[in-house]
Amino acid sequence: MEARPGTSPDAVMTLPSDLLGTIYLVIALAGVVVAVLGWRGRRPGSRRWCPRCGYDLSDSESRTCPECGFSSTNEADFRRRRRRWWVVIVGLLIVAVASGFAVGTGVAGATTRLLGPEWTLLESRSLAGGWTVDHQISADLERTLFNRRVRVRRDGATHFQWSGWSSMIGYRDPSSGRIEGLGTDIDRDGEPDLVLQVSDGGNASPSTWFVLSLASRSAGARIEPTAVLFDGWFQDVDADGRAEFISTDSTLRNLWSEYRGLVLPDVVLSPTKDGWRFDRAATIDRPLPAELEPGGDAGPEAVLAEAREAWVAEARPFVSRLFGLAAALVARGRGDEALAVIRAPWPGDDDPDAVRDFTTLIDEDTQLPRRYRPTPEAREQDFRELMARWRWSDRLPLPGH
Repeated sequence: MEARPGTSPDAVMTLPSDLLGTIYLVIALAGVVVAVLGWRGRRPGSRRWCPRCGYDLSDSESRTCPECGFSSTNEADFRRRRRRWWVVIVGLLIVAVASGFAVGTGVAGATTRLLGPEWTLLESRSLAGGWTVDHQISADLERTLFNRRVRVRRDGATHFQWSGWSSMIGYRDPSSGRIEGLGTDIDRDGEPDLVLQVSDGGNASPSTWFVLSLASRSAGARIEPTAVLFDGWFQDVDADGRAEFISTDSTLRNLWSEYRGLVLPDVVLSPTKDGWRFDRAATIDRPLPAELEPGGDAGPEAVLAEAREAWVAEARPFVSRLFGLAAALVARGRGDEALAVIRAPWPGDDDPDAVRDFTTLIDEDTQLPRRYRPTPEAREQDFRELMARWRWSDRLPLPGH
């Protein structure tokens, strides 16, 4: 075949993966048909014949073959088809070769539309008001592009749809372990709601939460999220039987070199008639995270004392944990205490060489980790820079900000 101007011969011969997959499937099915026909066999053209040697017994009623001596009391043995084993083998070889090409060229998944649905149902839940939510997983990423899909339906019509990489219907209550947000009034507006946790970047990416109102609507109406919340979880903070949203700021993790050790500050968002808003009282009343509560007397001084003991025993300065403690104190409205922690003597302050391998912030210009500087002044500079990038720095500012 001659290539058109501007194209290469290889490009002319390239077929779409869907078409290639279909061709391989058709060839494999043809091989199956050949194998079945060979197994079924054929009649040799006689009315009766010997099943062992094929001798024509049409003119005889004998059940013993005079040619080879085969004998049977069952008349059906002298009328059954003769299997052609070489045809069976050829058919199976066709199936094997077609399957090998399909797997080897990576187009095996392209035949999914002929073999099964694009999406497989993981779970389906009936909700208030006649609504149904379906949670599905993809059977063919080449066509669907994503591996999860959530659909909210009523009266046979889809009113809301989301596709991405990670999703969950409802949320798990931290205290009871039950799945909530499946028709309860989350935003306290008197109407049932559905909560969806989704992520476009996989399980390691921050979650986005959709709060969908299930209020009665016309059949043609489309559900829109009444709230979109980021980076956190639902929890009943004040034990009144109603959930608030604990919002963290995972962008800080990308600014910190030892991101696994940094405890991210969090704030409380409560539903109001104007949406989910920062709740100062609920935020500052929250206890410190459990990982910052040492054994014995809790509090910043106890965490510092634990860090000093660890320095003596293992020469670990607990840099990220102490910065995380200060950030958590800021998130509780205790900025003065946070600065007191930063300005206090830390393990390793009197031995700079021992902590020179530790790093803190990622430098904005070079995108390289900034080397830890074991002085109160340098620590405060780094800490103020970190908190200035915090999403809630205008609600709970550091003293002197």
